[in-house]
Amino acid sequence: QEMQEEKEREVCRVEQERKEEKEREMQRANQEKQEEKERKVCRVKQERKEEREREVRRVEQEMQEEKEREVCRVEQERKEEKEREMQRANQEKQEEKERKVCRVKQERKEEREREVRRVEQEMQEEK
Repeated sequence: QEMQEEKEREVCRVEQERKEEKEREMQRANQEKQEEKERKVCRVKQERKEEREREVRRVEQEMQEEKEREVCRVEQERKEEKEREMQRANQEKQEEKERKVCRVKQERKEEREREVRRVEQEMQEEK
């Protein structure tokens, strides 16, 4: 009788140990699944964060490039305007020079004509 009871207690103890081991194994598996899930969530969050940072850097880069293009465009316009202004000034100087040359030629022509008339007048008076 005692041996039978001891055997039954041993069977119960072994079954309890197996049950507890199985429970611990399930808890360990669940823990691993939970940890893997958390790692995946962290990885996804990190990837999204990095993607947002790349997007911010890309947009900032585009804005910087646009700003630089605008600066270049304005500088080019100023340079072209300055060039046009210089050409206009040179054109005016050239035209003024040509007018002066014409005026001097005209004055010399008129002076020669007066001289011719004076000489003709003198010759006429001598007759």
